[in-house]
Amino acid sequence: MTKAPRAGEVKTRLVPPLTPAEAAELNRCFLRDLARSISRACLESGARGGAVYTPAEAGPTYEGILPSDFLLLPQRGG
Repeated sequence: MTKAPRAGEVKTRLVPPLTPAEAAELNRCFLRDLARSISRACLESGARGGAVYTPAEAGPTYEGILPSDFLLLPQRGG
């Protein structure tokens, strides 16, 4: 599960000392690193990586962050 890495909306406890943009970029780095680990595990097991994200319209935000073969699903419900 992930929240869209948008400035001012993620890693807010790191602001300051980071700027909102720097905190969002740090979150992107964390997502890329975790996605690499998931991808390696999937290669070994034959599974498919994926993420459930919020907000629902944020799907395009993950292009270039998560692998193109990841299953992306918007979070639903309460």
